[in-house]
Amino acid sequence: NVSTIVTSDGITIDTDVPTISSVIEGSPTADIDYQNSDTTLIIVWTGSDTASGIAQYEYALGTAAAASNTVAWTNAGTSTADTLTGLSLTEDSTYYLSARATDVAENLSVVASGDGITIDLTAPVGTIVNDGTGDDIAYTGSDSTLSAVWPAFTETVSGISKYEYAIGTSSGGTAVVDWTNNTTDTSVTKAGLMLSNGTVYYISVKATDNAENESTTITSNGVIVDTDGPIAGTVLDGLGTDIDWTNSTSVLTATWSGFSDTLSGIQKYEYAIGTSSGGTAVVDWTNNTTDTSVTKTGLTLTNGTTYYLSVRAADNVGNVSTIVTSDGITIDTDVP
Repeated sequence: NVSTIVTSDGITIDTDVPTISSVIEGSPTADIDYQNSDTTLIIVWTGSDTASGIAQYEYALGTAAAASNTVAWTNAGTSTADTLTGLSLTEDSTYYLSARATDVAENLSVVASGDGITIDLTAPVGTIVNDGTGDDIAYTGSDSTLSAVWPAFTETVSGISKYEYAIGTSSGGTAVVDWTNNTTDTSVTKAGLMLSNGTVYYISVKATDNAENESTTITSNGVIVDTDGPIAGTVLDGLGTDIDWTNSTSVLTATWSGFSDTLSGIQKYEYAIGTSSGGTAVVDWTNNTTDTSVTKTGLTLTNGTTYYLSVRAADNVGNVSTIVTSDGITIDTDVP
């Protein structure tokens, strides 16, 4: 007598090794090259097997591709992610995640390694922020625009990702312009502001590196808005008391006083000479530096004609005072 036949459920031959298709270090979604933690690391990988299926993944961490000198090969089951904690990673060292897979038929994949992640624990370091577009300025004549420039912050590992700037009326303040991304540019000109004459404005800068370390804030020493022209004084013909007549046909002199500027200060005076009050037909506007008197020679003056000498002052940001003109001096070459 023969029993009924009993058959196994079958066995499939699988000689194909699994594949690890991606290895990601530092983030659940996208590979990053730097991080600012030396104790924790997010690791992610993907794999596949077209025949018997994945039985288990293993991962390791080391200071070279496929190395396991930091974290030995560890069974992750069928999980494709983990967060390593309790690590002791070293600044400026690069660590590589490696992964491998074993399928149900016990075929072992080749090891796949990431491109490495470097540890950067140190924030960028700045030195100085200058008001203006070059050397530091103390005053500006604009009530709508501020500029600043700074040397590149020091960052030796991951590099600078971005600078941010802010503007306020106190050192480090952000009341005028809140923190704004300036990409990696080391200068900024901010237009469209509403600035007040006589007010000090401060521009602050901070840097973030590619590991997301943020520097301390560096603030300029402040710039004062000066939109008022100098206060005008008086102009006298002659070098002492005011004179109304002269017998010279080639020389005119004048002196002035009472001009002032309470903010950026007077940079220069200019004078002009004409045959009408405020006129410039005889001598056009001429720089007199900060001297408060002038003797103009080499003129060709006409007997009986009255000449007027006008003065204006410019301050250190280019504001110009109103024009002040003498009461005139007449040429008299006729003998009694």
